[in-house]
Amino acid sequence: MQKAVFLDRDGVLNFDSGFVSDLDNVKILPKVIEGLNKMKTLGFMTIIISNQSGVARKYFDLETMWAVDARIKQLINKDKNLLDYSFYCPHHPEFDKKCNCRKPKIGLIKKAVTKYNLDMNQSFFIGDKVEDIICGKNVDCKTILVPKNLHKFTIINDQNKQPDFIAKDLLEASYWIEKNI
Repeated sequence: MQKAVFLDRDGVLNFDSGFVSDLDNVKILPKVIEGLNKMKTLGFMTIIISNQSGVARKYFDLETMWAVDARIKQLINKDKNLLDYSFYCPHHPEFDKKCNCRKPKIGLIKKAVTKYNLDMNQSFFIGDKVEDIICGKNVDCKTILVPKNLHKFTIINDQNKQPDFIAKDLLEASYWIEKNI
């Protein structure tokens, strides 16, 4: 079985400018490439798991969503393949009640697990929001929070929402993963 690092997209890999749809504004966060490179050297598959309700809200279409995905991969995978796969939930958080894939639900991860024969006991989930942490915990991954502003982040008392580690960036997260495999 393969081990994986699941990654939220906006706010973890690229700057989150809110409903990212303009390819010219896609900017990769500092230390992302170094962090992903470390994860790949540790033998992890890297998989984007992201809510993209901008599709349901009609801010952009599926084609644009996938174009942003391709742009992010183009910027990150310049020298070698650091991002393997992507799974997106395009549903609206309030109106698509039958959706089973919007984080913190685990539908996207279940698809990835089935498709790539992943071992959740050896896998990690990295996100910038509580929903990411809950999603990771729901599938028994170790979880890492990379908050937008580490200095303003407050600890959450609910154990189901508490990450296993809080990192300042993806590189620090990758070093923690190395110590915890």
